[in-house]
Amino acid sequence: MTTADVHVRGVGLWRPAPGAEAPPARLPARLRRRASLLINMVAEVAAQAAEQAGESLATLPIVVGSAFGELGTTMDILRDIEGDGVVSPTSFQASVHNSAVGYLSIAHGNRLASTSIAAGDYTVAMVLLEAMSLLALRGGRVLAIVADEALPRELGVEGEVGALAAAFVLEAPGTLAAPLAVLEDLRAAPAARLVESNQPCAPAIRLVEAIRAGFAGRVELGAPGASAWSVAVRPAYPPVAELVPHKPPMLLLDRVVSYSKDFVSCEVVIRPDSPFCAAAGVPAGVPAIVGLEYMAQTVATYAGLAGREKGEQVRIGFLLGSRDVRIDADVFAIGDRLTIEARRTWGENDLGSFQCRVLRGEGEVLLEGSLTVYQGPLPESVSR
Repeated sequence: MTTADVHVRGVGLWRPAPGAEAPPARLPARLRRRASLLINMVAEVAAQAAEQAGESLATLPIVVGSAFGELGTTMDILRDIEGDGVVSPTSFQASVHNSAVGYLSIAHGNRLASTSIAAGDYTVAMVLLEAMSLLALRGGRVLAIVADEALPRELGVEGEVGALAAAFVLEAPGTLAAPLAVLEDLRAAPAARLVESNQPCAPAIRLVEAIRAGFAGRVELGAPGASAWSVAVRPAYPPVAELVPHKPPMLLLDRVVSYSKDFVSCEVVIRPDSPFCAAAGVPAGVPAIVGLEYMAQTVATYAGLAGREKGEQVRIGFLLGSRDVRIDADVFAIGDRLTIEARRTWGENDLGSFQCRVLRGEGEVLLEGSLTVYQGPLPESVSR
């Protein structure tokens, strides 16, 4: 299966370090006394991610995944049983799998939905799948967390398997503010080889590092080279509204898809409320001639991105002309997902030419042509 894209608004990561074997105190004193290492780890990364996202932990649905759960508490209970046979009620209460999300919710007065997940080596993937599904159904934001304590020595695990926790504030697309990154196309490989891991949540470290580094590509969510699940990560570009000197309803593009030195691509999905969309006609949709404006705004997006790299403000540009225009559709139908490409073929000072295309689906070209544009000062006689 695949999933729709979600925006990353904040991330958190904690691992023990010399002199910092436990996370900072994030819980109120009344809860801290009974909280396990796992609970404190979850509280720490949740706070990091929420702070970066500018979000209150009282207002986020929470998904927490842990492959092993409250291992430290469970081992304490087993030692008590082996000793005098008396188990502390407090320890038993804290041994259940939803202890971490329960403590986090109580600490922040969060009365929204919460989910606790244990899925072995698929834990990171299943947490993302749950969070992305919630966003697809309800929109808004979701806090996704994965955490595991170090495996106890009694299990006889070879090598050092340390504790780790990671958190992600995820959001459904739709807001104007640029996110940290975009996650999309969460999928399972049909013929993957499963390799059991002593640290199933470790892929979350790779995901956090990829987001922070502006990585573009797929991140495996299991053992390297043998993962059944992976997710695509790409750097987030500014909203089109920050790049093009237009305002709704004449801001026609939805988002930037990719950008490089001489190329940009944008996307627009045709909806019943899209500008110029006519309900009448077969099929209903936007007249294909509007694709010329899609191409012109894509060129403007390129200029906006190039200007941001130089620290420049968005400037007004002018479409001087078009040539070799070919239109192979009468209308862009409701539901069409269009990719608009603009490739810079030449340019001199403020004058330039772009070869543009409007594509549907997997590469069907519906409109193409060359646009000549100007982005510079006008003569005084014209500017009047």
